[in-house]
Amino acid sequence: MDKPKIEAEDYDNVSYPLVELDWPLNECISPVLYTMKERLKHHLLQLIYVLAYLKSELARILYSH
Repeated sequence: MDKPKIEAEDYDNVSYPLVELDWPLNECISPVLYTMKERLKHHLLQLIYVLAYLKSELARILYSH
C-alpha cells in the first residue's frame, strides 16, 4: 500500500474481502499487507537471495565438468 503505515481499517477494506472470496472458491487466501517501503525492502532481499543461489548453481555447473 502506498502509505506510511498500515492501519486496522486497511485489513477490513483490503484483506477481508479477499478472505471472503476464498469461501465460495473453496480455497485458502491469506493476503499480507505491506507498505510500499516494506515491499521494496522485502523485494530487494528476495532478489539478493535469488542472485546468490544462481551464482552458487552456476559455479557448481561450471566446476563439475
